[in-house]
Amino acid sequence: MRHLQHLILSILISTASILNGCSSSEEATEDRETPPTGGTNVLQKVDTLKVDIQNTQKPNYQSKTSSSDLKRPRGMYSVQIGAHKMPDNADRIAAIAKERYNINVYTIHDKNDNLYKVMIGDFNTKEEARNFRDEIVRQFPDDYKDAWVSENK
Repeated sequence: MRHLQHLILSILISTASILNGCSSSEEATEDRETPPTGGTNVLQKVDTLKVDIQNTQKPNYQSKTSSSDLKRPRGMYSVQIGAHKMPDNADRIAAIAKERYNINVYTIHDKNDNLYKVMIGDFNTKEEARNFRDEIVRQFPDDYKDAWVSENK
């Protein structure tokens, strides 16, 4: 009987020391919190991330291709390739178009709907504008699939 008592006591002490050792391990990176309901402790994992903030300049989207600095298209028709709420987005799209095509590209702020519209070209006929639109859609279908011919005022 005494032998059985010693065995049970040894098992209890071993179990208690194992449980105590696991909760105080240096590898544990968890915080203990008591839930607001007053229940049992809940383990919550805490992650940290080191962020190195550097002052970087805004990318320059200016085109290397020289084009006219006109504010509005001169032709009767142009091809609209985008309309953006943010002027930086419109400028980026315009710069890409200027690099791709040797043709005037315009960014026009439409005050009625507060959008910055990117227009390409100064076409005299709707047919010329349509042909150009069809060509850019063939070359870059993902970029210009929504392009359309616009009549200039």
